[in-house]
Amino acid sequence: MQTAVVSYRERLVPGPWAFVVVAALIAMLTIAYGAVFGSAFGWIGFVGLYGLCVWAMVGWAPVIEVHDGRLRAGTAVIDLSLLGAATALDSAQSKAARGIESDALRYTVLRTWATRTSVLVPVMDPADPHPAWLMSSRHPDALVQALSA
Repeated sequence: MQTAVVSYRERLVPGPWAFVVVAALIAMLTIAYGAVFGSAFGWIGFVGLYGLCVWAMVGWAPVIEVHDGRLRAGTAVIDLSLLGAATALDSAQSKAARGIESDALRYTVLRTWATRTSVLVPVMDPADPHPAWLMSSRHPDALVQALSA
């Protein structure tokens, strides 16, 4: 049995600041309840809610993956043979691509809280309703390299 070789995989988990903000918001809530119901209730509530939020932020973060001749971005999958040459975009180019130069028909997996850089990949399949895919990536050059391999 042959195992699939993954040439690129990235989960777009929010940056560390998002976890700090979530902790601060939950702390405010649980301090208020802890003042009324006791500090043990507050601490248990904080640990439970924060654990649940961290699980949701990591578990629901989309995955960008290239393996077995396919690109998977979030829930969508496309064969690499149907894609054109990918372009790595820096933060200014990414901002323009999702702003003034945006195309409403592009398939997008954008998580600006995870990273400001992205990759733009044109779709060459005339039957596909999306002319291109725009995906956030912390390592756009490595993703472009995996797509072109």
